[in-house]
Amino acid sequence: MTYHERFGPYRISDRMFVLVAVATVPSVGVLIAAFASLDDIHPAIRVTVGIAGAVLVTLALWAMRSSTSADEKQLRTTMLWRSRHIQWSDIQDIRIEQLPGAQYSGMGASEQAVVYDRQGRRTTLPYLDNLNVGRGGRSFAGEVRALRDAWDRLREGDRPPMPATSAGRSELLGRLAEMSDPAELWRLVRDLPLIEAATAVRRFEGWRPDGPDQTLFDQLSRADPERLRAILGRLTPTVPVRLAFDDIVLSAALAPGERRLAVATMADVEAPNIVHEYVLPTPMGARADSPDPRWTYEIDGPWVTDLLHLGDAIVVRIEEFMGGTRLVRCADGATEVFGRGVELGRLLHAREGFVGVTHNHALMFGSPRGATLRRVGLGTDLGLGAREVNPWTLASEPGGGRLALGGRTLVVLDERAGAIIARVTPPGRRTLVGQVVFAGPDRLVAQLGRPWRDVRGAICWDTLGSWRLRGDSLTYEGAAPEATWGSMWPAGIVSQRRVATVQHGPKPVDGGTLRFRDGGTLRLSGAPVNSLADLNRVTALAEGPDQRELVVTRRLRPDLDRDDTVEVHPLRAGYADLIPRPLGELGEADLADAAESATAGDSPAVRDLYALLDACVRQRRRIDTTGDTGVGFRPGVPGQHG
Repeated sequence: MTYHERFGPYRISDRMFVLVAVATVPSVGVLIAAFASLDDIHPAIRVTVGIAGAVLVTLALWAMRSSTSADEKQLRTTMLWRSRHIQWSDIQDIRIEQLPGAQYSGMGASEQAVVYDRQGRRTTLPYLDNLNVGRGGRSFAGEVRALRDAWDRLREGDRPPMPATSAGRSELLGRLAEMSDPAELWRLVRDLPLIEAATAVRRFEGWRPDGPDQTLFDQLSRADPERLRAILGRLTPTVPVRLAFDDIVLSAALAPGERRLAVATMADVEAPNIVHEYVLPTPMGARADSPDPRWTYEIDGPWVTDLLHLGDAIVVRIEEFMGGTRLVRCADGATEVFGRGVELGRLLHAREGFVGVTHNHALMFGSPRGATLRRVGLGTDLGLGAREVNPWTLASEPGGGRLALGGRTLVVLDERAGAIIARVTPPGRRTLVGQVVFAGPDRLVAQLGRPWRDVRGAICWDTLGSWRLRGDSLTYEGAAPEATWGSMWPAGIVSQRRVATVQHGPKPVDGGTLRFRDGGTLRLSGAPVNSLADLNRVTALAEGPDQRELVVTRRLRPDLDRDDTVEVHPLRAGYADLIPRPLGELGEADLADAAESATAGDSPAVRDLYALLDACVRQRRRIDTTGDTGVGFRPGVPGQHG
């Protein structure tokens, strides 16, 4: 074992230990002397001072005992009398996180190293922070980077993670090639994007995989990467519709059929809300910037907090100043207030209209044209206790007629029958389920753990959890470290079996860069279409009712502290979108969608590229089906075999 694979122990610095001792010993001594010299002290004062003294002693012991260390087998943390040993193979991520409020207090450490295990549990590494490490003249970032490198080397049986960028993938493949492990190298190459895989396969000299992998290997070996790049450069990827506004964008939603878009804006808090309805171009992919609205509705404030386009009508929820709400229906150029007297929370699409939550632990269902709302009490009708579920975590999957709620329990409901389909308690002690989303017909993803509030009062979570729905049972499948803020994230993309989050900065309200994860494994994946790749300053994202488009709200003008842009991105990717995506992520459904984008005017070279991608994706899926590992090999020279 090398020096770089043994770390710590990281303890309180000598200087800080002296300060703690100087602060604690005299204080405790004064308390003891006072108790010894005074006989007429009130018992309540004795108890209070005794507790204060015990706290001081406990803090001193905690400071002296807490530490972080690591060796070739595990990482250890000690806090007072409790020690935790985390095997390298059980670690999911090691990262640096900002400490909430540190930038405002100006005291103490501002960055802390944390570890996430396979269950997504977060463990702080005591004294591995920028203040304690920096006092010793070392680089905190360098120390954590060396710890991560040791984790990469020492974890057992895990394949090195494939970086998201081409540069990172090239570096990893180069390292593996130097290790002379062609089987491991091939496992990574077969999951690369088509052109990168055709380039990387030339690293194999005198080696070929055996079994089903051989066919895919031969297909990639015969391809000319430079010719493929030239053909790809002539293809046109899907392009979003973009609408820019001078006013504040409050909300946006697509109608069923996804050819109409509703957007709510306002100039300021004293001005009325304006709801615009737009007709989107057909087919999607022909770019259209700021088309003229079909209808415009003026609605008195204060402001729109929810908006749904139900096809026949647009339903808007208005938040009043004193906590009340009202619903407004917009249709055929006219507005109508309905649902008075009901304080509704968030609105979501339901199978036959919409569903909302109330402040008195109930769900309310409505239709596009109906004047009344149907109430379903979570306690009175479904038997769910007020402390068992949190109505504000509501998620809907209109296509399947199902709803889901988080809290102390994760619950899935049948919308039409008004009954519980499945329920499960989250893993871990005192673990809560936050915002829930459907990430596929049988997948749910939710915020998981214990929430905390940042300095602005926003609720933050550090982990995502995944469950699979089978009939009337929910199976927990794992967790991944992912910082989410508020109730907008994660966002479910049912048609792609994914979830989206944003990698935000110190001010989450400004949005961040989109990140996508598989809804089952929660592994990071590429964007569904090129137009979503590395999209930044995103504040909200929602899948359309027919699951063919995404509505994205962005804050593009840094000089304005508000959302100002709405984009509609087609989800049905064409070949130009699929070719840059990893082969390991693509399936038959992607190929079927892309086939719709092919035209009779495509050149023979373009059609050859389509055929190559189809053949490689189908063979890649066949490898997964047969369970082949690709470790067998036989001699050969790439490009010279049949």
